[in-house]
Amino acid sequence: RYNMADIPAAKRKKISEPPASLSTALTPEPSLSDDFSCKEAVVDCDEEIGAERSFYLLENDVGISKYLSSHKGVSAILKQRFSDFHVHEISRSGEVAVLQDLASPNEDFAELEENSPDQSLLDPSDVEKLRGIVKSEDSKDFHVMPAEDSKEKRTEIHKAIKQIFPQLTSTTCKREDGKHEIKVMKSKFADDKRKKSKWPKDRGNYCKFVLYKENRDTMAAISVISKMIRNGTGCYHYAGTKDKRAITSQFVTAFRVKAARLAALNDGLQNIKLGNFSYVDEALKLGYLQGNSFTIVLRSVKGSTEEIETSVTSLRDYGFINYFGMQRFGSGNIPTYQIGKCLLQCDWAGAVDLILKPREGEHPDVTAARQIWVDTRDPEKALQAFPKYRNVEIYLLTGLKRFGPTNCLNAIQHIPRNSRLLYAHSYQSYVWNRIVSQRLEEFGMDLVEGDLVKKRAAIFPVREFADLEYITEENKTAYTIYDLVLPLPGYDVVYPKNKAAEWYYKMMSEDGIDLGQLRNKIKDFSLPGGYRCVYVRPKSLEWTVEAYEDFTVPLVSSDLEQLQNKHTEVTISKGSEQALILKFSLPSSSYATMAIREITKMDTSTFHQKTLNNI
Repeated sequence: RYNMADIPAAKRKKISEPPASLSTALTPEPSLSDDFSCKEAVVDCDEEIGAERSFYLLENDVGISKYLSSHKGVSAILKQRFSDFHVHEISRSGEVAVLQDLASPNEDFAELEENSPDQSLLDPSDVEKLRGIVKSEDSKDFHVMPAEDSKEKRTEIHKAIKQIFPQLTSTTCKREDGKHEIKVMKSKFADDKRKKSKWPKDRGNYCKFVLYKENRDTMAAISVISKMIRNGTGCYHYAGTKDKRAITSQFVTAFRVKAARLAALNDGLQNIKLGNFSYVDEALKLGYLQGNSFTIVLRSVKGSTEEIETSVTSLRDYGFINYFGMQRFGSGNIPTYQIGKCLLQCDWAGAVDLILKPREGEHPDVTAARQIWVDTRDPEKALQAFPKYRNVEIYLLTGLKRFGPTNCLNAIQHIPRNSRLLYAHSYQSYVWNRIVSQRLEEFGMDLVEGDLVKKRAAIFPVREFADLEYITEENKTAYTIYDLVLPLPGYDVVYPKNKAAEWYYKMMSEDGIDLGQLRNKIKDFSLPGGYRCVYVRPKSLEWTVEAYEDFTVPLVSSDLEQLQNKHTEVTISKGSEQALILKFSLPSSSYATMAIREITKMDTSTFHQKTLNNI
């Protein structure tokens, strides 16, 4: 297993500075030579899988069609295992989210000790069965245990169950023979109307913690936590969503939720851990982060040492096109930007149909549930059929059941806000990607008059026009392509004073959206817009090449493994395969997969990566 800190300095390639041979050419900023002209992205897929490709997105489908460099790249498999992709969030203050401690703060322990019932009242075998209910996906699972005749004793048992398993509820039943028993089952958090405990005045209103997850979506993880705590997802705030097919650590704040309650969930959570608890006065907000640190393993690398060196140093020195990655758009034949387009057109019924529409390549249970909706338009029947992990569909169908199957707007607003926003933002990203590719096609790598650039003193991400400047003949030499920004379409942004502005209007009008009317009467679907750098260079890039034989053996230690002392020092072993292990950081909203494609010159879509695994 691999840990960057364990690699000897002589073996590690620290390349935060360009090589001496390029120092003159890259001062003060790298200038791109003819060798770094843009090239069309080419997807090399076998013809016999063309039919299957029809229900998967590829990069070209979402506007990702150019490369910054012209080297041929090195073939490799990205995310062959989810444990090959590690992400650590970097807060605005520079703090890196690393899971280091699962314990609650001391004051929580004091409160817990003061109010804790006698846990010895529960038989160990009952505890194991209750733990099984917590882990079970069956919401109807339950366990019956014998109870004392004394009401006071039964009350103590109920308190013990609630203390140890806050996600369960218990009730006393009387058998035909007159004896009592206690039935324990999963709690329906929505029906919980008990009074909230008083919050200490000297404590911050938000519990801040690190959310560590493996192969789980951020919003799905938050949904699981909120159901177990029995409060709404709106109580939880985070700076950004992280990759699903990865091991990630990020900061989350929870409004007036005690750390002890969150820590108690760890035993019952699958592929999720919560730790590093503290209390703060303010909640996190979307976009309030400095960036992310990545450790990525590329497997089955096909290329010589020189070719690998060329590819990685090119990424270091010249960076990559800052496209929105494939994660932004989903992977099926109904991309999220199409749903976003319906929302911006105020076509609520169309958005509902797209979210619930049957699609290829899903689990049979999900496909069957979608078909029930198509055939019956009965939200209750479809709701019963959908697997509980399908959070967006569950929320939407619950809204349709509550407000009626024709009240699509209210049903959509029943979906958690962060999930709703992703659809409209996905459409923004789709437009931005296509505009960038068109600009590269027509203007190449040169700044032209009317381009928007961020001022050197501006703090990124740029949010106001005061931080921007138009390129003129007089100021052109003061800026480089790394200062170039393009707006995300919205009602509160300015556009370039050149042909690029026309592309926005034309592209969106073809989709039936008026660029001048993006201030929607529904606030969540009003798009103020923003600005995004066209080119980005990774920081603190390090790499090493390792030989391996078994692709199931992890080459990078996770936070949890290091916390549990399960990681081992990297050992140089012989093998027929080679892996390229990269470590670097990127600013917020930049996608590591878009940096990787500059190394591999290969499509990063789920579909194309699956074809590589089958070769």
